[in-house]
Amino acid sequence: MAEAKRRLAAILSADVAGYSRLMQGDEEATVAALNECRAVFKAKIAQRHGRVVDTAGDSVLAVPRRDRLGPLHRWPAQGRAG
Repeated sequence: MAEAKRRLAAILSADVAGYSRLMQGDEEATVAALNECRAVFKAKIAQRHGRVVDTAGDSVLAVPRRDRLGPLHRWPAQGRAG
């Protein structure tokens, strides 16, 4: 029987705080800001040789290379909404 190939992975899951409230206040601006933040996440994940697994609603699910994740507090998208 062949041995299963395993690897340890970091999983990044991001969600917009207060998304429903923001959408009620200004849907067009909220969607624009969400798209800006997603672009930042996609670029940062790509720089770290990872991949975005899924985006649904206001969330992003990604798998960066664990050894290239770096501290999240340095990511410019954090704290932009709300």
